[in-house]
Amino acid sequence: MEKKHNSRILLLEDDEDLALLLKEYFRGRGYKVDWYADPLTPLSKLRKSENPDGEYDVFLTDLKMPNMDGMAWISHTKQLAPLTPVILTTAHGGIETAVETIRAGAYDFVLKPINFPQLSISIERAVALKKLNIENSSLRSTIQDTQKTNGLIAKSDALKKVLDLVKRVANSSATIFINGESGSGKEVISRLIHSTGSRASGPFIPINCSAIPENLLESELFGYAKGAFTGAVASKAGLFEAANGGTLFLDEIGDLSLPLQAKILRVLQERKVNRIGENEPREFDVRIITATHKNLIEEVREKRFREDLFFRLNVIPINIPPLRNRKEDLIPLAEFFLKKFNALNKKSITGFTKKALEYLYQNNWPGNVRELENAIERAVVLSDSLIIDIEDLKLLDSSSLFYPKENATAASSENPLNFGDSIDSLPTLADFNLKYISHVLSKTNGVREKAARILNIDRKTLYKRIAELEGAGATKAENNDLELPSAQYN
Repeated sequence: MEKKHNSRILLLEDDEDLALLLKEYFRGRGYKVDWYADPLTPLSKLRKSENPDGEYDVFLTDLKMPNMDGMAWISHTKQLAPLTPVILTTAHGGIETAVETIRAGAYDFVLKPINFPQLSISIERAVALKKLNIENSSLRSTIQDTQKTNGLIAKSDALKKVLDLVKRVANSSATIFINGESGSGKEVISRLIHSTGSRASGPFIPINCSAIPENLLESELFGYAKGAFTGAVASKAGLFEAANGGTLFLDEIGDLSLPLQAKILRVLQERKVNRIGENEPREFDVRIITATHKNLIEEVREKRFREDLFFRLNVIPINIPPLRNRKEDLIPLAEFFLKKFNALNKKSITGFTKKALEYLYQNNWPGNVRELENAIERAVVLSDSLIIDIEDLKLLDSSSLFYPKENATAASSENPLNFGDSIDSLPTLADFNLKYISHVLSKTNGVREKAARILNIDRKTLYKRIAELEGAGATKAENNDLELPSAQYN
């Protein structure tokens, strides 16, 4: 059985008999074929098209035609539809002609009389190339968009004020302090400050102060001399020196110990750094940006953070509002991430259902933009349809794990998997598993395939698990809320 393609071929051939044979051959294999004897007519249509590359998957054209030859066709279509491959056919030509056409931009060169199976293979490969070209173009466009925006999309007044402040301080050498919840985009803002300021040509060096043990962090920041400690087989410059002429971003600075805070304060005051094991101070020219998710005023009050260091860092404060407080940015961000992960995963998902959009808007997003991005990526990867539905987004709903305190009661009352407060109310493991399976089935309206996907098991395993749990003694008669949905879920 021949493979069906549903692809479109623009055929340019002034030999009517051959053109009819080609049309019949490729239409029988699932292609849609538009034939023209004169190339000027389709060229005019391509010029009027809003998306010339979307009209056809491949151009199949004779080298010698009235009004325009195949070489001229390549020249015109490279400008109009650069992603669409061109295959040239001719009764006259040899290696030199073939090389010339390939250099001009043709995908392939086929001699007449045409070997139809050979041409069919060439067409198949050209169609595959067109698809790959479109995917690569979409990915490049997404990457360029990300670079232009630095991953920032600001529709809300709150974030627009932040970006306005960023614009005003970008050329300054003053120390900048960024405060915001985890995932809100502190490093993104710091990179934007660097890339739009006078130090953009210099290095941008980020370091997470909470991710490195303190003894290693000190040597990373300040550097060390050869022989300063075991393993120091050669001198090494620290990050203050490495970032010279650029920006050093100290993330989660609120997690530094008090002794290391004192050393950082001295370096910032003197603008000189001593490598570990050296007495010679080294000057550096670095713009310092720091960030933390902690409330440093509270940390100062509790004597966990030095007051003098806080004032040294807090020259220009920038507060990034959490995503839940700038809902206007939610949907534009979701659409941006959808485009990004469509390109990265070679998907063609067109958008979100109404329920999915409502879910996006109503969710608290305690993990902020990072959580939203992860949710969209997960939905794109796992969705098997052309539009993302609410169930694709709720495969892992972390909001129930991180509800703000003011919403804790509401979250508890809506969660049917509550353990209860007393020891006597705790369910057995079999009861709890059965209760969770029942809950998932009810949320998927009894669609066991979708429930199995959420539970990360196959459908047969789901049936088997239900049977095992029922046989394990889950007390359905005594606990009506543990009853599995009835046969309507089969």
